Order: sequence, then C-alpha cells, then structure tokens
Amino acid sequence: MNEYHSDFHRILPFDIELDELPVSNLAGHPFVLEGFIRLLDTHPVSVNENAKGSLKLGCRITADGGQTYIFESRAQLAKEELHPGEKVQFRVHVEAIDLPEFCVQVDFLYEGKFWFCDAGGKPPCSMDVKPRSPEAQINATLIEDTNCQMKQHSSPTNTVRPDDIKKHRGIVENGNRYVCDISDLIQFWRSNIYPTGIQRVQIEVIRSLISDATIKSSTNWSCVLIYYDVRSSDWFLLDEQLFLQQVRAANASDADLISWKSQLSTLFSTTTSYIPTAEDVLINLGSSWWIPDYLYKINLLRRTHGVRYVPFIHDTIPLSTPEYCAADLVDEFRMWFRGAVEIADHIIVNSQSSANDVTVWAKQLTGDCPPVSVAPLNAAFSRTAKATRSHILQKHNLDIDRYVLCVGTLEIRKNHLLLLNVWNELSRRFDGADVPKLVLVGKKGWMFEAAEALLARNAGLAAHVLILSNLSDQELAEVYQNCQFAVYPSFYEGWGLPVTEAVSYGKLTVASNTSSIPEAASRGDILLDPHDQAAWLDMITRLLHDDAFLAQATTASREQAQLRDWAAIAGDILAAASGERRAQLQASMPLMADGVIYDFRISTAKQYYERSAGAFRHGPGWHHLEAAFTWTAGPVTELKFSVATAEPRYLYLAVLGGLEDTGISISTNGRNRKSFALARDTNRVFRLSLPATLHHTIRLLVDQVLDLSELTKGADTRKVGVRFVNLMCCLEGDIVARLGFSEEMGMSVV
Repeated sequence: MNEYHSDFHRILPFDIELDELPVSNLAGHPFVLEGFIRLLDTHPVSVNENAKGSLKLGCRITADGGQTYIFESRAQLAKEELHPGEKVQFRVHVEAIDLPEFCVQVDFLYEGKFWFCDAGGKPPCSMDVKPRSPEAQINATLIEDTNCQMKQHSSPTNTVRPDDIKKHRGIVENGNRYVCDISDLIQFWRSNIYPTGIQRVQIEVIRSLISDATIKSSTNWSCVLIYYDVRSSDWFLLDEQLFLQQVRAANASDADLISWKSQLSTLFSTTTSYIPTAEDVLINLGSSWWIPDYLYKINLLRRTHGVRYVPFIHDTIPLSTPEYCAADLVDEFRMWFRGAVEIADHIIVNSQSSANDVTVWAKQLTGDCPPVSVAPLNAAFSRTAKATRSHILQKHNLDIDRYVLCVGTLEIRKNHLLLLNVWNELSRRFDGADVPKLVLVGKKGWMFEAAEALLARNAGLAAHVLILSNLSDQELAEVYQNCQFAVYPSFYEGWGLPVTEAVSYGKLTVASNTSSIPEAASRGDILLDPHDQAAWLDMITRLLHDDAFLAQATTASREQAQLRDWAAIAGDILAAASGERRAQLQASMPLMADGVIYDFRISTAKQYYERSAGAFRHGPGWHHLEAAFTWTAGPVTELKFSVATAEPRYLYLAVLGGLEDTGISISTNGRNRKSFALARDTNRVFRLSLPATLHHTIRLLVDQVLDLSELTKGADTRKVGVRFVNLMCCLEGDIVARLGFSEEMGMSVV
C-alpha cells in the first residue's frame, strides 16, 4: 500500500463526480452530499479510516464568503480499498442548515488533517448554494489540475446511482421504504431459541410483510429488515430469506443450541450496512427501551437523514403498574418512553386500552402526544396441532383434556399466586383425586418468589402444578390444542396474546376483566375480577365438574371469536406508518442549567434523565453511555445545547484521555479553536469561553482514533477516541460554581 506525504493529492490522480443538491428541499432540513471518486493511478489505494497513509475525503460547509465554517465531517466511502480505474461512492450526511447562502467544499484528508485547498490556495471543489430561493441554481466552481478533475451533473434527475445500490436500498419510486427494526429480536436470539410474546408478534408481522402477495400488491412500498448492533454502534440490513430460515428453525421442536448459533452466524455474516434515505419510515416493532443509546441513534437518523420514526408501543406497564416492576426498570422505561414520544412521528399500539394509556402518559411526561393508531393483535394462530397425546404430553405425563393451561411469563403481574391458591383449595376440597393439573408455561420473571415459596412448602399443591419453559411453537401449539381450557388472571396487559392464542385454538379462556384483556378475548370468554379469588374458585370448580357447562361455554367462545390473519394486522401497521411526518421533527437544543454538573454516566442517565450530559450529544461521533464515561466515536465529536440568557459563560469539560497519546482541538460555535496534547488515560478539564448567545455548538477533533477490535480480538469492534466524563456551564462571574466544579473534579483546570 502506498505511503503518502503532505502533498499526496498532487501525486495521485483522481476523478471526482459530485451530485447536485436538492435545492428546493434543502432549507432547514438534513441532507446528503453524494458523489463518486475514481482512482486514475496504477496502484491500489487504501481508504480504510484507520490505516496510516490511507485516502480520506472531507466535507466542509462555510458561510460569510468562507470566513465562518458551520459543518465539518469526513465522507463515508463504500469500500476500504480503491483499485485502479474503480469508481467508489461517497456520502456525507449534513445536519440541517438554515442559512440564505452557504458554500460546500469537498477535499481529501491526510493523516486526520483536512486539506481544503491546494498549494495555490484553491479548494478542489466548491459549491455555492442558496436554498431559500426555489429558482436558485447551484453555482459550482470546479478547479481542474493534472491530478484532480471535478465534474458536475447537469440536473438532479441525471444523478448517477448504480442499479445495485438502488436495489440494495429497496427504494420504490414515489413511495415509502418501510424499515422494520428488529433489534430486540436479534438480541434475544443471541441467547434464546424460542421467542415469546412481543418477539412472536414481530416474527408474524414481518413474515406477512415479506411473503404476503396481497400486501405487496395493495400499495407502492418496499420493506427491509434492520437491527442496531450495540457492539459496533451501527445499523445493519438483514437478508430476508435467511431471516425466514431462522424463524423456521425457531419453530422446530428439535432445534439445538449448536446448530441454532451456527445458522445465526450465517445470518450475521451476510448483513450489509444500512444506508438510510429520506423515504425511510423506520418502524420499531419490538421493545427497545433496554438497548443502550437506542433513541439517541434513532434521533441521529432523523436529524441527519430525515428518517421518520414510528414505534410500536406494546404497553405502558412500568408506568401504569410500577408496583409489579423492578425499580430500575421503571426509571429506565420512563426515560425511554419520554424520549420515544418526543421524537416519534406516529405511535402504533395494540389495543384501545394501550392507546388511552400512551396518550395519558405522553401528555403527562412531555406535554404533547403524536398521533396514535391501534393495530389490534386479534390474530388467528396456526391450528396445525392435532388433539393427540404427542411427545410433549407424554414427556410430562399429561392427558388430553385433563389439564388447565396458563401461558405467560412467571411474574407477579400475571397473578399466578391466585391460581396456585385456587388449586390449593381444589386439592383440599376434592382430596386431590379429581383435580387436573395446572400447567404454567413461561420463563421466570420479576417477583415470582411468593408463588415459588408456596409451591416449595406445599407438596400436595406442587403435585398438581407443572411449570414448562422454552417450548417451541409446535410444542406450544400442542399444549394449547390438548388443554381442557385456559386461564389468564393477569392484573394488567397491553394486549394479552395468550388469551387470543387460546381463542385461536378453539379453547375457552377464563380471563381478567381489566386493561386490554377484554379486547384480546373472545366475546364468549368468561371475564372475572383478578382480585376476586372466590369468583375464580367458583368458576373453575364449575368448569371442571360440569361438562355440559364447559361445552356450552367453549362453543360460545368459538362462535363469538373475531379473528383475522396476520396480513391484516401488518396492513394496519403499514397504514399507520404511512401517515404524515410529525410537524415538530427537529427538537430544540436541550437547555443546560447554569452551575449544574452533568455526568456522561449511564446510571445518572437512568435515574435523572434531565441531569444527564448524554442529552447534549449531537451527531454520529458518540458511543453509548457507560458506567463512568462516554467514548467518542470517530475524529469529530459535537455537543449542542442552549442556555437561559445571552451572557458570556464558561464551559468546563472534563475529559479522560484515550488508549493512546493524542492531539485534540476544541472550538466553540465554529470559532476560537484551540489545540492540546492529551496523554493516554490522563484526566484533563478544559475551560472554554462561550459568547453571549443562546445556542452553542462545541466541536472536538481527535488526531488518533483507535480500533478496539485489534485489542479485544474482535470482541469489541468500536472505534474510539477519548472519554467524556463531566461538564458544567456557568456565568463568568459565578465564582462559587467554578470553584465547586474544580473541587468536585479534583483536577486543575486548563
């Protein structure tokens, strides 16, 4: 590979083509600068971001005749090596620009430094843009020399994009691209084979979107699957057919962990980078509140690419019934819910009950709520299982129609303790001779200890209770098909999928009459107060000992069931997601209070969201919050915030050096750039002077970005710079705050 020196772009010949910018749609919106670079030399060139001497491209946006720079970033290149004569696409994602006129410059980078002009002082390519005027034309000044030939397309409609790029994106002319985010399902699959609850909903919806011809022919749209990988802090596209193979493997009753992981590795090995477009509608079908920095990454897609965000909120359990949840979960979910509501263009829920709850909590926490649409999950599940004493029944000594079924996570909210008390009383009344088994299917969840203690100290009751976990779809179908009837005494649900499943298999369910459960049940099912144990005991006793009554109730449940296929549910989701973009797409800069120390720590973010420095992060130059700090990603890192009054201030920024010595430069609002040397693992506090304005942008450039995959043997693939620890903003004359920060940090201020 060639080693270059400071005038390398005078030695290597390149040909660059730049796409015109969409002038009429540019003002106040994020946009993408695209083009192609072709190597005219006879030797290959590395374009690996971290390889020494490799080629890089830079983009700068300036105003005031080039006196003030507003945006600065590296371009994303489609490959890591340029071969002679080969053309490679590059893209630069630019944040919203709201100026009457500005200039775009594109140039090479060398060893982390920008070269925005050649030896003669001219930038290789500059484009003057006036986005406020619809009639404005792009005035491109193209500088040609023997090594760098710039070309401009005559019209945006003539933009050159290879067919394979377009196919890869899944773009449909004059239509939306629906991007189904299944990040939590992928994370679930890393350690589990058999999906439950929300994961099963995602799988069925996506299967319909991929395979159902009626949906595909009904509207002008396309669909792709993506997931967010926490380890690499990046988004990836999944192969649809390999995904369906993984689903089929999850349905098999004989799946083993070794073959499962092998097949999953094949799925991951075929992923490609997700390239967002302004036509994308990102539908989050699962629950993402537990994924680190998920909403920060979503907001980044919105602000830099114009992607619309439509979350499917399955329930508000941690907000509506916090007594049934762990304390940490309540705090984390509240933070996620508030953030999701603030940036969502539309919200999809599964029941009218959930719609009411989402609306109430959104207005309480944010003062506003985006449009909410209901896509009921009254789905007809497969009925392929037959009423036979299959392997799963034989294995656990279960007889057809001689057990009662309850499906759901083993946790306090599901109210299993009521069932155990009922079965304990049945066993006592009938001396255990004529009491069928109670089969509980589910994984252990929160606060199940009281139920476990009851089973542990009551051998007679334990003999009539069977707990099953990790059932395949086929095994679950068999236990549904062969049960006498189902019970579901949950205190609160967003929908209540096991109730609908029982209806789908033609089984009567005795269920709670609270929250969304009446919407999930058949109109012929029996609904009771989940707090009335006596009523449950009486009803279950009658069903067990009055065959005629059970038959009549089961028939009523079957005849009054209102089920539909998953394609109809998928259609509801697409219809809701295709709505108009929410008016307030761009959130205002977060307010930084004077004299408050903000931490870049995940614990602070969870417990005190308004006091987390994570809210001030901007752009792609960040990794997720960690226990003691936050890593920067890439060479350019930005903070954006507003202050209460337009007065001069100081910003104190505590930084911990990276894993190598590096040079950094810090600027405020595009001016006053200062350079420092930062030794590895060294704590430094920088004091920056802020001008008397309300809005501020802090940009930090790092000379050294380290690839952690080399140190961790591929376990951590992040590229990191330095670590942000704390920050504080205060008025220049606030001596108390300044001394307080210095004492708190125990450091000398630079």
